[in-house]
Amino acid sequence: MAVINWKVAIGLGIIYGVVWILVNPLSQLAFPYCDHPKKCFNYAEELAASVDRRINPCDNMYEHVCGKWDRLHPYPMPGAGGQFRVLQYRILSFLITKLEQSPPNHPVVAVRRSVSAFQNCLNVYEERREDTKVS
Repeated sequence: MAVINWKVAIGLGIIYGVVWILVNPLSQLAFPYCDHPKKCFNYAEELAASVDRRINPCDNMYEHVCGKWDRLHPYPMPGAGGQFRVLQYRILSFLITKLEQSPPNHPVVAVRRSVSAFQNCLNVYEERREDTKVS
């Protein structure tokens, strides 16, 4: 029984390592780094791309507005995608990237403390400590 558990542990470790190595490059392809989201993502263009002009909106409004969305943005599980889900992931990715950078010289103390608190919590988690101190 211990041999099976050992093999499973090694297999899961290898899978985890491969996924960990691939996540960063794949996330950079899906969500390229951007200093300012309005300059990198044209949301109006993305929304307009999902409109299927072949469908008469009086016949089927949903297919007219969202008809091309599934073909442009396939997702693995039904009901797991959508326009707002993609935008949510992009915003979350942008926010986490900003929070992981060094604390900015921001004029608002709350912003500096929020970034510092996030980074300290991340360090505590990564080092598997059980304490935290926010400066």
